[in-house]
Amino acid sequence: MRIFLNFYIILLFLFFNTSCKDKSRFFINTQQTSTPISIERFDKDIYSLQSGNYTNKIDSLYHTYGSFVDIYTQHILEIGLFRNTGESIVTTNATDEIRKMLQDSMVKVLYQDCFKEYRTTKDVEQTLNTAFGYFQHYFPNKQLPRVLFHFSGFHQSIVFTDSVVSASVEHYLGPDYPIYQQVAYQYEIPTMNRKQLPIDIVHAWIKRYYEIETPHERLLDQLIYEGKIRYLLSIFFPEYTEYEIMGYSKEQYEWSVKNEKNIWAYIIENKRLFSNNWREIAGFINPGPFTSGLSQESPGRIGVWIGFRIVQQYAENNKDVTLEKLMEDNNSQRILELSGYRP
Repeated sequence: MRIFLNFYIILLFLFFNTSCKDKSRFFINTQQTSTPISIERFDKDIYSLQSGNYTNKIDSLYHTYGSFVDIYTQHILEIGLFRNTGESIVTTNATDEIRKMLQDSMVKVLYQDCFKEYRTTKDVEQTLNTAFGYFQHYFPNKQLPRVLFHFSGFHQSIVFTDSVVSASVEHYLGPDYPIYQQVAYQYEIPTMNRKQLPIDIVHAWIKRYYEIETPHERLLDQLIYEGKIRYLLSIFFPEYTEYEIMGYSKEQYEWSVKNEKNIWAYIIENKRLFSNNWREIAGFINPGPFTSGLSQESPGRIGVWIGFRIVQQYAENNKDVTLEKLMEDNNSQRILELSGYRP
């Protein structure tokens, strides 16, 4: 009995010791923060326009969502405005077009599938509460967004304004959703899922405050910029794996780790690091079936992953650097040097 008890104590010690080691130095207890994120269903309110008093419902939309209504019709759907002025509702192209959209048989199917998949959003809100709890803790002078769902007909998946971030919900119905085979590239489909949704929302909100500011940016600047954002996400989503933060499969992530030294050697030997050729930069940063210049087994956006690894090592080796200081530091070369990155 004593042997068994001692063995049990050792197991407990190893478990808690390992857990503590896995925690980032930026770990916080978000249960002690107050971030009541509640997803507002703009998508449902738009769908209600198919019946009832059209004018009153549009009035209600403007009352609830303000200028986002105009952003939605003019810039997301690109069908014009409901109102020509802020004082009255007039018959415009937008009213006819929104009716046509809502009456389309494919749109009706998509809408119903969205309502079914997201009949409850408590899990998404809980994840967002944790992530924005971190955001609020480490960036106390930055405001939290209103979070909306909208329907865009497969236009951009996330849009944001100064106060709102909204997700086009039909982009997140799961990789097995049959319509995706017709409207998306194969390399995009694995991340069109419920778990990716809060990452994309928070990612957009970080970019709302931090845009790359280096003029004529080089690949290095893009690597560090994207790496900083992924590093924040890895902290804000402590329950997510690093490959989920990257939007990679486990196999893609393992390939990246295994070939990290070769990837960095390719960048250096081919003089890509300080290149400002937008085609070369896009090949490392933009999504794709693989990264241009590397094996077709490589995942896309390998430069983003390399940037994440550099920033991760920089933060580990420079304990005095806060997250605010990290995001405000645009000296990419200094960050690289102080990271000691040598894969």
